[in-house]
Amino acid sequence: MFVCSKCGEESPVWSRCCPVCSAEKTLEKKYQAIDEIKIRELTPPKPVRLPSGFQFFDLIFSGGFLFAFLYFIHAEKGAGKTTFLLQVCAFLVSIGKSVIFFSFDEGAEGTRKKCVQYGLTANQPVFIFENRPGVIERTICKYHPDFVVVDSLQSYVEYEAKNIVGVLFRLKKIAQEQKFALVIIGEERKDRKDYLGSANIGHIVDVLVKIEKGLDDEVVISTPQKNRDTDDRASRCFFRRTLSGLVEIRESETGYLSRHSERTIVGLAAFVTQEDYDFFVDEITAAIDRNTNKVSLTIAGISQARTKNLLAVLQDSFTSINAGITLRANRTEKLASDAELACVIATLSLLLEKPLPVDTVFVGGVDNRGYLLPAYGMERRVKRAKALGYKQIIGPKANGSQIVMWEEHETLDDVRKMLSL
Repeated sequence: MFVCSKCGEESPVWSRCCPVCSAEKTLEKKYQAIDEIKIRELTPPKPVRLPSGFQFFDLIFSGGFLFAFLYFIHAEKGAGKTTFLLQVCAFLVSIGKSVIFFSFDEGAEGTRKKCVQYGLTANQPVFIFENRPGVIERTICKYHPDFVVVDSLQSYVEYEAKNIVGVLFRLKKIAQEQKFALVIIGEERKDRKDYLGSANIGHIVDVLVKIEKGLDDEVVISTPQKNRDTDDRASRCFFRRTLSGLVEIRESETGYLSRHSERTIVGLAAFVTQEDYDFFVDEITAAIDRNTNKVSLTIAGISQARTKNLLAVLQDSFTSINAGITLRANRTEKLASDAELACVIATLSLLLEKPLPVDTVFVGGVDNRGYLLPAYGMERRVKRAKALGYKQIIGPKANGSQIVMWEEHETLDDVRKMLSL
């Protein structure tokens, strides 16, 4: 729409002269204001989230559980999944949210004991223990919840065991229609690497959450396989078990970080490794057993064949290494090639009796000539190490351009000189 600056009349099209007063070059563009109702119709609503009450957990999910989303949690027995969800439910009730907890596994008495033990009796959700056909649908229709927990999927579908995927799809559709966050617990496979049931479960759910025991019996929560919410598959949050429930801790307080805080310790080096879809910091140790007739060197985590190769590399590269040392190792391979640089450096640190900097991480493989080999996902490894407070990340030269920077070296000798070994 155009309006004449002289007479004020409007015209749907622009022309050189006003069609009413014939004034020349007076038609100007008129910008129409969109009313608030139309703005609301054009602007999609912001996603509604429910905070969990745990700061680090909410950071992974950009603020908490998303309405109309299905979260599928699998964990080994005793990993802490029920405890975690009971604490989340109590927090949501305390801030005025409607919460339903279908406890088909734990039972009324077991759930009551946990609530008393963890001090959750004041803010309890609506508990449903009796498993009957259609009980979830009827309860949701009655209470119009904001947050729903089903513990567990396999127990609930005992009446429809052949249609477990159909049941899961139906529950997800209800969550979408009624606009609540739905959390379903699934049983763990015997190998503890995945959930029990059809592979189609992974395609239906929005977020796959894994809960597992940490190195020192911590509780570790991650989304290594699927996270349609933020697509973050590298972040994790950690909890410490206490008599009053789970307490959030930083990753630096767990066994996943090197503990060599004293600078006199030698024969230990940190490295960044990969497990499933996640990267975390671990450590390699080298130790000498002098009680035997011959001094033996043990590197924990790699096979006998690879330790012989690494020792040969050390002896070829460094004349100070005693060729009479016998190398010992694990019968089974536990570490990938990305830990080889850390293995060699830990061995050098031990044999030369020179400690390594405690804030340093080593990443990469080593070939027979002593050259450093690249590791998959190097930039993500470096990000993880820097996020945990490591100041120095040492690795091979990058194959191409990179955004994240680390200290690049070409050979073992370069690293040795830099560390003054």
